[in-house]
Amino acid sequence: MLAEVSGRRGRAVARPDRPLPRHKRSGGDRPDRPRQRRRLAPWPSGVRPRPLERRRGVAQPLSFANKAGIQLFYDAAPLGALRSNGVSGTFSVSEGLARLLAGSGLTYRFTGANSVALATAQGAASGPVVIDPVQVGGAATGFNIQTPPDSGYQAKRILSTTKTETDLRDVPQAVTRQQMDDQAIQNLEGAVRYVPGVGFAQGEGNRDTAVFRGNSTTADFFLDGIRDDVEYYGDLYNIERVEVVKGPNAMIFGRGGVGGLINRVSRQADWTRTREAKVETGSNAHYRGSFDVGQGVDEAVALRLTGVYEVSESYRNGVELRRWGLNPTASFRLDENTLLQVGYEHFQDDRVADRGIPSFRGQPFETGTATFFGDPERSPVKARVDAVTAAVEHRFDNGISLRNRTGYRLNLYGSVQTAEPGRVPAVPSSRLSPSTILAGRRA
Repeated sequence: MLAEVSGRRGRAVARPDRPLPRHKRSGGDRPDRPRQRRRLAPWPSGVRPRPLERRRGVAQPLSFANKAGIQLFYDAAPLGALRSNGVSGTFSVSEGLARLLAGSGLTYRFTGANSVALATAQGAASGPVVIDPVQVGGAATGFNIQTPPDSGYQAKRILSTTKTETDLRDVPQAVTRQQMDDQAIQNLEGAVRYVPGVGFAQGEGNRDTAVFRGNSTTADFFLDGIRDDVEYYGDLYNIERVEVVKGPNAMIFGRGGVGGLINRVSRQADWTRTREAKVETGSNAHYRGSFDVGQGVDEAVALRLTGVYEVSESYRNGVELRRWGLNPTASFRLDENTLLQVGYEHFQDDRVADRGIPSFRGQPFETGTATFFGDPERSPVKARVDAVTAAVEHRFDNGISLRNRTGYRLNLYGSVQTAEPGRVPAVPSSRLSPSTILAGRRA
C-alpha cells in the first residue's frame, strides 16, 4: 500500500487484490465513458477505533481502503484531531465508509468507480463533534405503588420504613423472590433464616412467632404496610418479598413491640406477562402446588391471579396439614398520573396443633420422635382469612406523590388442644407414658 503526501493535499493509493482496469492503471478515466458510481460487493472489515492520523501521516482509513480495494484521497492536516469509531462486519463500500466516518467530522464522495475523496464536513472543528439530537420514545407502562420486582438476592429499594420507594441504606434487610424460589422457602421462618438477630419460635403450634434479639412477638407482622395480626402460619405463595426491620428503624411504625417487625410485600398486577406453575412432593406424604398468572388486558387494565394448595402429614403420629389460598389482583390506570390497585384473598389453614414434647428435669423428655403428646383427633386448629385491599397513588406535576392503602380483613380462628404445655410431673420415668401427660381438653 502506498501513500503520497504533497503539501496539504494527500493521495493514498490502496492496491486492490485484483488488477485495476487498464484505463485506471494510467491514473485517468477513459474519455469515451463517463464516470459511474457503482456498489462493490460486500466485504469483511475489522478496523479498530483510534485517531485517524498516526505520527507519520498514515491515516486509519487506509486500512479500510486496502481491504475494500479502492483509491483514497484526503487532506492530511485536519485529520490529526479527529477520531473514528472503527468498523467491523461485512458491508458494501458505501455502508462501510459511512460507519467508519460516523461522528468523525468527515464526509466522503466517489470521484470514480474505485476512488473516494475524504473532506471535512461543513462546520466541523477540531473540538468535540456536535451531532443532531436523537429522540427516543416508548410507550409508558405506568407506575406501581409497590417497588419494582427485584433481580437477584439483593433488594435495591424498599417501602417498609418510609412508606415510599427509598434506597436501602441503614434500613431493613429484604429477602427477594428469587432467593425464596431458589431455596424453596414457603413460610416466614424460612425467609428470615439468614437475617441476623431474627429467628422463629414454635408458636405453640398455632401461629408464626418471631424472635427479635431474644424477644418473641406474635403481633409485629405487616402485609403491605398494614398490620396483619391474625393467628395463623402465613404462606408466601403471593408474596414478592419479605422485609425485616430491626432496632430504632422499627419505631417508624409507631408501636413495634420488641423493636422489630416483618413486612410482607404482596404480588400485584403490573402489566407484566407472568406464567408460573410449581408442583412439589416430599416425605411424610407432602404434596404442594402453586401458580402465578398475570398480564395486561390493555394499556389501562392489568390482572393477576396467584394460588396454592398443600396437603401434608408429619413425622409425628396423627399430625396433618391442609391449606389452600387464592389471591386475584387488578390494576387500573385511571389516567397518566393515577393508579388504582385492588385485591382479594381467601386463605384457609386446617392442621393438627403439634406442640412438641414436654420437658422433664430441665431437658426434653426422652421419647420417640414420632410420639404425639395429646390426642390428635381432638387438637384441631382452623384459620380462615378473607381480605380486601385497595391502594391508590396520584403523582402531581411538581413531583409529589399521594398514596393511600386501605385494607379489610376478616379472620376466623378456632382451636381445641388436649396437650398441656409445661413441665412433666416428677414421677419415675418407668411410669411416664402419653396417657399420664394428657391434661384433658382445652379450648
